[in-house]
Amino acid sequence: MKFAALVATFSVSIPLVAAARVGAPEASQARGQRPPQLATTSPDKVAEAYAEFLLGHRAEESEDEAGAIAAYKRAMELDPSAADIPAELAGVYLRQNKVQDAMAAAEQALKISSANREANRVLGTIYAALSESAIT
Repeated sequence: MKFAALVATFSVSIPLVAAARVGAPEASQARGQRPPQLATTSPDKVAEAYAEFLLGHRAEESEDEAGAIAAYKRAMELDPSAADIPAELAGVYLRQNKVQDAMAAAEQALKISSANREANRVLGTIYAALSESAIT
């Protein structure tokens, strides 16, 4: 009996908590968080961008850097709100020693998401190399 009451209580409270999270952007703003953004890119475009992103990975694995760059650029056009795409492009440019292009792509990714690991890794690597070259 107690178990049934407990299950009933949780089954009612879980949807209420989920609804409160989704429907209360004011609460997230009060805690200093940004409210969830609505997707500005259509699901079809996001799917096409993801396909191009995967093609870029495959081209990279096949050591086709020009193909990878082209695929990542197409993906960026299809979904400009995805930070992982320019971050991966920055990594390709860094491996080609195209420092300026790598920095530009990484900075573009960080404008979208300042916490993007790959973009921060690329910029950190570049800045570390620049600081070492300035010392010697």
